[in-house]
Amino acid sequence: MVEFFELEQLVAFADHGTLSRAAEQLHLSQPSLTRTIKRLEAELRVPLVDRERNRVTLNANGEMAVRHARRILEARDGLVEQVREFDRANRTIAIASCAPAPLWDMAPLLSSLYPDTSIATTLTETEDFTSDLIAGRIQLAIGTSAASEAGGLLSIPFMREHLHLVVPRSHMLARLNTIRFRDFNGLDLLLRPDIGFWARVCRELLPASRLMFQTGADTFQALVRRTDLPYFATDVSLRSVNRIPEDRVAIPIADEEASAVFHLLCRKTDAERFAMFLRKVADMGRSAGLLAADRP
Repeated sequence: MVEFFELEQLVAFADHGTLSRAAEQLHLSQPSLTRTIKRLEAELRVPLVDRERNRVTLNANGEMAVRHARRILEARDGLVEQVREFDRANRTIAIASCAPAPLWDMAPLLSSLYPDTSIATTLTETEDFTSDLIAGRIQLAIGTSAASEAGGLLSIPFMREHLHLVVPRSHMLARLNTIRFRDFNGLDLLLRPDIGFWARVCRELLPASRLMFQTGADTFQALVRRTDLPYFATDVSLRSVNRIPEDRVAIPIADEEASAVFHLLCRKTDAERFAMFLRKVADMGRSAGLLAADRP
């Protein structure tokens, strides 16, 4: 029976042109490679090389065998990768989100419902996860729009989030009950880098502002305490993780772009696998007033 290592050595011979160079690349002795070629000829019952006094070259049979060997080796490698990817997908739930706040509830919920599965989260500025979901690179996604029914995806709206500007109480904007992006376009602003699509919103609607992204949480908090720089928070973060210092006030931003409704997305073919999770998410949507009470 022809073995993979024999095909690999045959292809190496074809690629390098001589037995000596192929043997060197394969870390084999030349006699060992010669024996492999002879063994293949015996197994296939045809000559694969022409042997001259100081030269061995592939004949027409050998060239045809090399073409088939390349396809077989490519198929083997594809099989290995696909099986491994299938195994990883069954043992890992990859969820991507365009904003951090939805993951604060979703990741723990997934861990509690599927305790034997690893949860891999990704935060990105993109809001279109269709291709990654269909290709199976991720199993779940959180975006700001519903999925197209024709695209093989289902979506469940489950959460609202609204952007606020946080300023010192002594700031000239602090007296306002609401604010618009145009009111503070041009100010220096402090931002965290891990805010997903909100970063793109700020760049697009505040072109005259200097956006000062600070990576470390400690550095960010130190700048909040020691400077008068405004920064952003959301109603969700203010309720859960970001308490406003007593000397600051959070002002809701009235522009439409400052509000988002988040949708959970997944492939329809995965609906049974994630049935428990989808029911929980639908309950969240009903509690938020985003789903009708009678929707399953």
